[in-house]
Amino acid sequence: MISHMQPNKPSLKYRSDFDEHKWIAQVRQSIDEEELEEEDDSNPVCIFRVPKILLFRSPDFYIPQQVSIGPYHYLRDELYEMERCKLSAAKTARKKSKSLSFEHLVEQLAELETKIRACYHNFLDFEGETLAWMMAIDACFMIQFMETYDPKNGQPLSEKNYSKTPRRRVVEYEGRKLAPSVILQDFLMLENQIPLFVLRKVLEFQYAPSEDQVEARLVSMMLNFCKELSPLTLSDNSSVISSSFHLLDFLYQIMTVTISDEDCLCQIVQIQEEDDESDQVLEISRDHPIPHPSIVTTFTIWTHEVFSTLHGHCVTLIEKIKVSRLTKVLTMLSWRIASNLPIFFILKQLFEYLFSTLDNEEPNPESSHMEKPPSIEEITIPSVSELAASGVRFSPADGGLYTTSFDMKTKTIYLPKVNIDLHTEALLRNLVAYEALNVTGPMFITRYTEFMNGIIDTDEDVRLLRENGIIQNRLKSDGEVTDFWNEMSKSIRLTKVDFLDKVIKDVNKYYEDTWRVKAKKLMNLYVFDSWQFLVFLGIMFFLFFMMMQTILLVYKFVRVLGAHIV
Repeated sequence: MISHMQPNKPSLKYRSDFDEHKWIAQVRQSIDEEELEEEDDSNPVCIFRVPKILLFRSPDFYIPQQVSIGPYHYLRDELYEMERCKLSAAKTARKKSKSLSFEHLVEQLAELETKIRACYHNFLDFEGETLAWMMAIDACFMIQFMETYDPKNGQPLSEKNYSKTPRRRVVEYEGRKLAPSVILQDFLMLENQIPLFVLRKVLEFQYAPSEDQVEARLVSMMLNFCKELSPLTLSDNSSVISSSFHLLDFLYQIMTVTISDEDCLCQIVQIQEEDDESDQVLEISRDHPIPHPSIVTTFTIWTHEVFSTLHGHCVTLIEKIKVSRLTKVLTMLSWRIASNLPIFFILKQLFEYLFSTLDNEEPNPESSHMEKPPSIEEITIPSVSELAASGVRFSPADGGLYTTSFDMKTKTIYLPKVNIDLHTEALLRNLVAYEALNVTGPMFITRYTEFMNGIIDTDEDVRLLRENGIIQNRLKSDGEVTDFWNEMSKSIRLTKVDFLDKVIKDVNKYYEDTWRVKAKKLMNLYVFDSWQFLVFLGIMFFLFFMMMQTILLVYKFVRVLGAHIV
């Protein structure tokens, strides 16, 4: 029996949990929503997925390890254990609201479904009611957790539930004790955020105060929490809460809110000081005649001019000798003569063998870098130890990022104090990722991490900054801090920050003008890099000594021959 063979058709694989009717209903609801466009404009996308280029090397710093906040990681099995703690926080919030049921809060959040979905970059595959319950429970847990860092908000937990040291508090949920340090960094991960207007709704549900009281309570709670966790000094400007989208965005804004204004103010003050100094010089020159310089001053200036002129003439002469045709011909001829000598021939064969071996062992760049993400080169700036050797001092500044500066007169670099502990790297990495995805202007956090990465190369650099009170190291060793800065993820795009770039430019200018760097450059330029000229001089000396030895031998032979003839 011959069976009819059908041609093989490509099979399409769909997700096993894909519900077509559910998908169509969600699409129809989104398209038919009348106010969708207006709400999208007032609530732009602010909660993103971390790009794969940043997730490649260190995914643990971007993916929550203990607790999920929001829809992105809600269904992960390893985080499901914390759901009991979330439900305990929801029960506590329900008890505080005596007149309203928890379903009332869920209904209020369900009315904001479109507004909530508009904040997330990825499509949320949840029903509207499911999303509302999720937001209500997660927001209750966040508020109860952050209230432990602000006891003035009514002390929602009993005194026995936390100690005086914030990082060592032990929060208790239904008899289970949790160390806040375990879930601290999860709260400030980019993919673990919920909108701030959801937190406002939960606060209104719990305490039912006026709108101003809700705002003040939310600002106080979030500000104390961020101050506890932030590695840098934060601004007390609470007005940014009105323009903040979520907790991470609030932290970013209070870290950078005063930078632009402060930077402009410093530039205006600097320009005014320069103008005042120039006016004072003009007034002095008009009122008082300039005194004649002393003999010592005149001799010093004359000596400097003479040496500068001689240096210029010597440099010009060496350059002319290097590029002259006679030098090139003699160098080529001398090199050919020397390369035919036995000792030079052996060395030449040895070097060719070594270099050919290295070339054969070098891996293929295409295969070795196939899976590596592109990196941005480190900024050009001397390290802390190099700057310290050239006379630069380091001093802590009282303030945030905007206090970074370099004083040319006192040769002092002012850097903000930074507290480095187990959570610092995760926090800075998520701030860098958020800045690259959501900030259209200068990326202050990214440029700061690049600046610190540039000046810190070794453990000695960390030690100098720590001894000067700039770095407060809560890790085990200075080596871990060095690895922390050198392994910080780069941003996915380049950036330019005026006040930090000015510091880099001024530091490089001062460092390049020091006599040690100038001497090193001259040695590299006219000694180490001018190998042809050195080879030419060596061979000329070699030929000169051989010629002198030949002359002496001929002279000696003539004298002996003359003595025999006589």
